[in-house]
Amino acid sequence: MICEIDFIIINTLLLIVWFKTDGFIEYSKVFGISKWLNVDDFEEKKKNDFELTYHSYLRQYHNSFWIRLVTCPICISCWLLLPLLIISGIGNYSFCVVTSTFLYYLYVKTMK
Repeated sequence: MICEIDFIIINTLLLIVWFKTDGFIEYSKVFGISKWLNVDDFEEKKKNDFELTYHSYLRQYHNSFWIRLVTCPICISCWLLLPLLIISGIGNYSFCVVTSTFLYYLYVKTMK
């Protein structure tokens, strides 16, 4: 039986992979969707700016509501957990969002 702790761990892991690794970029290449996600253009621009991240690239060159939504850890955490908790019937949504976001920021702080 899946419980709230499982969702918190899964959500925290997704946040870490999305914001702190190049896993998304690598998997988009493996699955052949890198052109659709502008990964190829990002890598071209990164050759001239070594500090450019995929998230900053998206905000700078493709700024929209949806881009700002997926590049905000708190926002994406809320939206990742919502369907999981609705489907599973687990009702403590706010606890899961706050806890997983807290764990993500704790991870970020300890990795500095």
